[in-house]
Amino acid sequence: MHDAIRKRKFNNLRALAPEHAALLARYLDRRPEQFDVFVPVSSHPRRLRSRGFNQAELLASELSKIIESSMDSRLVIRAVNSPSQLQANSRDECWDNGQGDFKSVVSAKSLRILLVDDLETRDATMSACATALKDSGASSVAGIAVARTP
Repeated sequence: MHDAIRKRKFNNLRALAPEHAALLARYLDRRPEQFDVFVPVSSHPRRLRSRGFNQAELLASELSKIIESSMDSRLVIRAVNSPSQLQANSRDECWDNGQGDFKSVVSAKSLRILLVDDLETRDATMSACATALKDSGASSVAGIAVARTP
């Protein structure tokens, strides 16, 4: 799974997004939590330009179609172009890289949010996004990813 995600992310292989979203939908179908909106983990504009797409946004969009829910990529943005978490050598380095990188520019007041990402490295990115969304008024924030690095 990890290799498939890396190929999709770094080789412009977008075709796997619906398949990965279907996996997430099956998992969510067994969970009692309800969400108002799916929010993809944001890519910095510079990284988005070089890659051509945001893999988390593709996943969140496909997931919202399957579950018939809304998706909003404007609720949290990556304000700092920090190094990829895959390049971090330790958990502490991951946490240092990601903290303060995300900002909420649209009110999330009272929303129950599900953050969507393709690969969870060490929880730092999800945590930083969740902090920004809670600071913007979200009533709850949970996260889901297709895979997690060992």
